[in-house]
Parts: sequence; structure tokens; C-alpha cells
Amino acid sequence: MANSIDFLTRYKTEYNKIRLGSEYDGGYIIADGLQYDMLIACGISTDVTFENHFINKYDIDCIAFDGTIDNLPSDSHNKIKFIKKNITKSNTETTTNLSEYIKNKNNLFLKMDIETNEYQWLESISTDNINKFSQIVMEIHFPFTYSRDLFANLSYPMPVENKINLIKKLNETHYLIHLHPNSCCGTTSFNNVTVPNVIECTYLRKDLVTNKDIDLSPIPDRLLDMPNRPNEGEIRF
Repeated sequence: MANSIDFLTRYKTEYNKIRLGSEYDGGYIIADGLQYDMLIACGISTDVTFENHFINKYDIDCIAFDGTIDNLPSDSHNKIKFIKKNITKSNTETTTNLSEYIKNKNNLFLKMDIETNEYQWLESISTDNINKFSQIVMEIHFPFTYSRDLFANLSYPMPVENKINLIKKLNETHYLIHLHPNSCCGTTSFNNVTVPNVIECTYLRKDLVTNKDIDLSPIPDRLLDMPNRPNEGEIRF
């Protein structure tokens, strides 16, 4: 149903979860215990703490995409290759939907924080290509809000039902194993439920999971999650 939030149902699996990245904004919760071909990082700005920690832990290469910066931060790991492109649904000199970079790869890790352009990417990416990612950490922006002014310079307005259907595309191939409300942008009301405007979601590919159960634990996780802004509290969901 279009007015349901069941697509955000979380699952417990046999994998332990750990936190990588900064203590506040820029840190993410992932399932540990997998091997990867490469880390694909979309959206860098000034923070590479997650990428650095990930590379050090799993000893793999990383390709980082961000068309809003000219160079990586000075503390970037030497295994990060920078490409000055934004992630969208198009492949041009300044944009990419990643398809050309993930050929011949089958166990990738994707980190994506691209300020609403995740919907463009989800529109264009095939199910076969989504399946190339063993695990995905994605920051999802304003899934329950429709506004022509919202991030007008970065993306295009999309009805809520369309955005939800695109997020559901991930559920076809992956289980949602972690959800954290980002406190940066407050909450809204959807279907008489107070929901965060920005959520950090971790997805694990279904074929990697042997045991699963619905996760009814509190959100945020009191042991792993941290507020995105150190001087602000968490959003309870």
C-alpha cells in the first residue's frame, strides 16, 4: 500500500553489526564478516572517515564520487581513487549511474549520501546491478515529503508514492538490517505516524542471509547509534 511504512521493516540476521566512520555524522552501522571486491563511495564532501575505516578494516580499494568538490580531503586513504562526478540517472562527463564502474564485480559495498539524487539513481539502476552490491548504506532524504523547492538545485521533485516505490526496489534484492533517523532535518507526519525526514539505511543482499527474523528493537540502537549532531538528541522512531 502506498500509505504504508512496511517497506522499512528491519531484519535481524546472523551477522554482527559494527559502526565505522566518525562518531557523529559520517558514521554508519554495517554487518561485519563479509568480503568485498571494492568500496564504492558516493558523496564525500569533507569527510572520509567511513571510507578510511572501511579500507583499513577490509583492505580493499575504493572509488569515490563527488562532483561538488575538486579534490579529496587531505586525510584520505591512498587506496581511494577520486572521480569528480555526481551520481544521477545519466552517464555524462560530469555524472554517472555507476554502471560502467561496476562491470565484472559481484561483491561490492556501496555507501551513498547524495542529497536526494538517490531517487534518480534508483530509477536508472537495473536489478542485476543492484545485486552486485553485497551491502548498501544509503542516506534517504525526505521520502515522505513532496516539495518543488526541496533541494531544487540538486534533484527534481517526485511524488511520495514514487519515492517509496523506488526504495521498495531495494527490498526486492536486499534486507533492511539497520535504520537510524538523521536528526539534521526534523520529522514529518505520514499516515498518522511521525517519521524522520532523513534516514540512514543499511541493506544486506538476501542471498548472503541464512537466518533472519523481524527486528523489533528500539530505534535508535542505544549501543551502536549516535546523534548526527553532537549537541542534539536523537529522533525516536
